[in-house]
Amino acid sequence: MTKNNAQKKAARLHQAANRGTPFPSAMRAVDTRLPAAVPGTPWFRERKRRLVCYCCGHPNLIASFGDEREDTARFELYCENSGCDAREIAVIALSGNMIGTSSRADVRTLTHFPQSATSHRTVNGRYDDWLAGSEPWVRTQRGEDFPCLWCGEMDSRLSQNDVATDRSRFHLRCLNTSCVVREYAVLIVRDGTLGTADRPDVMAIQYIDTPPSSRRTPGDASYDFVAMQRVLDEDDKLARRRSTGPIDWSAATRIR
Repeated sequence: MTKNNAQKKAARLHQAANRGTPFPSAMRAVDTRLPAAVPGTPWFRERKRRLVCYCCGHPNLIASFGDEREDTARFELYCENSGCDAREIAVIALSGNMIGTSSRADVRTLTHFPQSATSHRTVNGRYDDWLAGSEPWVRTQRGEDFPCLWCGEMDSRLSQNDVATDRSRFHLRCLNTSCVVREYAVLIVRDGTLGTADRPDVMAIQYIDTPPSSRRTPGDASYDFVAMQRVLDEDDKLARRRSTGPIDWSAATRIR
């Protein structure tokens, strides 16, 4: 008998009754083994919002196309300002009152690979709002508070644990005692120079988000052909992010 056959049948029925529901989401919806304690919708996802970009300081930061709405511990953002080098930005909860935050694969990745000094330093030109490697706007606002993506209050500020020499990753802390998040990381996953591509934290985060059947193995010259639509339909990125299993750090940081 196929593993989880009854659950898969129930998931297909759930999809039929709720058009547009991805298969992994349907599987979770009918899984009676999952804990009931699921946090509510974060403030940022309650409606379409624009935030001030952490890098350039312009109100052009929006939810990225790849943002997983079911993932209440992580956001994928995109800066629409053409004068800003930040492209894809991941905001990940590191600590707080959400169940299982510290044991998530992506959080353990950021713990395993701490902040480090940025190697590609640049200077802003007269027509640039932010260049990769230069001082980000968020670090020029010492003592200022920013809106927290989870509670919406103007109670976030740079954490005391933030490493100022890392210009591609920032750590912030929400001071609102009623918020489910305490500390969170802002990681530039992709910038205009592709300078973040060889960062071990970025490589490992992308490795976790990549379907196993699409990952390269040692010696591969290119990706094997796979039925990509089937892979994407049945891929459960959220489950991999929440995974508490071991991570192959060597494979996760292999140059791809």
